[in-house]
Amino acid sequence: MGRMSRYKKIKSCDPFYKGPRKDSKPTSSKPLAKEEKLEEQGMPRAAKDLMKRQLIMKKTATKKKAEKKQKKTAQSGTKKFQRIPGESKKEYFMRIDQEATQEVAEALKASRKMRDGRKKHLRDRKEKIKEKKRLSEKNASFDLTKDDVRFGDVVMQPPSITAKPRKAAEANKGSKALLLHSLLPQKTKETNMQNRTPDNSGITKTKKRKHMSALEQEKADKDRKRAIMAYRMIRKQRRQEQDGIA
Repeated sequence: MGRMSRYKKIKSCDPFYKGPRKDSKPTSSKPLAKEEKLEEQGMPRAAKDLMKRQLIMKKTATKKKAEKKQKKTAQSGTKKFQRIPGESKKEYFMRIDQEATQEVAEALKASRKMRDGRKKHLRDRKEKIKEKKRLSEKNASFDLTKDDVRFGDVVMQPPSITAKPRKAAEANKGSKALLLHSLLPQKTKETNMQNRTPDNSGITKTKKRKHMSALEQEKADKDRKRAIMAYRMIRKQRRQEQDGIA
């Protein structure tokens, strides 16, 4: 017999057992996965590094071109203002003056174009705002003509126009024929006319109660009671008519 390990566990075995081995590794019943498609495979590291280098090269090339352009413009500007050999001071100053005036004129043209464009934009914007205001005013006037009629509302007569027309003739004060005047007797009208006193301006005004005599106060109280009764009768008739229609 071979030498046994000190801490190794002794396994029991059945010599008459006929079945699968218990100590063997479990085998998966699933089939092996297919190989990944070429399209789904990740990009190799070498290809990624190559692409990064190409991008860096492009960026550096564009930077170099921009720097060259800036240098050329700066050199051309300095060459313009340099004195040509054999040129006198007067000719040199005249040439610089002409070039400067040309540059200023070009800059002013560009600024004018910008200003004109800005003015046109502001004009168009103002017109749009005016159109919006007109439309909102039209909609507001249309909303005023609407009537909010609730369910169950009954109309007994056409609407009465309370607003006075602009060019309408002014009616004389107190000339309206009220319904209460027709119901009251003629005596009460006469007493009311007696109670009125002419003012300095010629307009008749009713007497105040404190300035009336006892007899005049009694007559005024009776007329007031008759007017109240007549008004109550009118209200009662109207309610009865409304109940009959409903």
